[in-house]
Amino acid sequence: MDTRRIPCDVEAASALLRSALAPTRTLLVLDDAASVSQIRPLLPAGAGCAVLLTSRRPLATLGAATHVRLEPLSPPDSALLLEQASGRSWAASDAEPVARLVALCGHLPLALQVSAARLRSRRTLPVEKLVERLARQEDRLDHLELEDLSVRRSLMAAHEALLGSDDPRDGDAAAALVLIGALDLPEYGAPLMATAMDCTERSAERTLDRLAEVALLQEVGWGRYAPHDLIRDFARELAGRPGEQARNADAVERSLRWYQERLAHCAAALRPGTGRAPEHAGGRTGTVFADTAAALAWGAAEAPNLLVLAGSGAHGRLARPAPWS
Repeated sequence: MDTRRIPCDVEAASALLRSALAPTRTLLVLDDAASVSQIRPLLPAGAGCAVLLTSRRPLATLGAATHVRLEPLSPPDSALLLEQASGRSWAASDAEPVARLVALCGHLPLALQVSAARLRSRRTLPVEKLVERLARQEDRLDHLELEDLSVRRSLMAAHEALLGSDDPRDGDAAAALVLIGALDLPEYGAPLMATAMDCTERSAERTLDRLAEVALLQEVGWGRYAPHDLIRDFARELAGRPGEQARNADAVERSLRWYQERLAHCAAALRPGTGRAPEHAGGRTGTVFADTAAALAWGAAEAPNLLVLAGSGAHGRLARPAPWS
């Protein structure tokens, strides 16, 4: 078709595309769609046509016949992809280093393809040596980059798409990913993110939901979110850029104080009368937990983070004296 015949108006161009495809049997492949509004004008109307669509976003309102959420590969499938793409055959003695390698790749096809390409291009490179390189957290993403394949560039594209969006939720999500790298905790919930972002819990919840929608967080339980290991590495890089550490210092300090205060309230709820709980806003004292069950539930939900905070550094980040002590 002469491109000069394509109308500039979106609705007219969409009608022309549908009329051209209507009598055909066409499979239309639309890769990395940004939004439903971007896709709708491209959908053919012919009964013989089908669309295969990929996107980081769920596009739940599109009304597609089949939605397939792609999760990381299983360990056996990861090992099989690595074997076939690298052109190598594994001996029994390779089982442990191969299992470690696919785990360090997070069972993600792109990371596995990069590792396989390295093994294919360097036939003398032992699997164990590649494992050693990927095990170094500070430069793991460097080793998951080869020619046109790059885990870092893929994640950077997703982050920059959030930054460039007109939707204010996307800007908040991009900023939250940097804070996740600065906090560097196993899991995140709305109360913690509201403290770090200095916003309402409702706003923090929307931000976490948005990061999950664009596959930069995984929902590991109701209201609990965690980044994939390689996304965690990427978030750390974002937080470590020049100028970011100073900008994030207040958020990290607020979050640490939040944990210290909540722990004091938790102790007051579990052992009433044994100590003074910190003051609420407005000078009131007492616990933020309705009863011991609520305090225990909070402790159970936050246990992964509390263990990390208690164990990090020489005495643990939670070892700093709280302002009410």
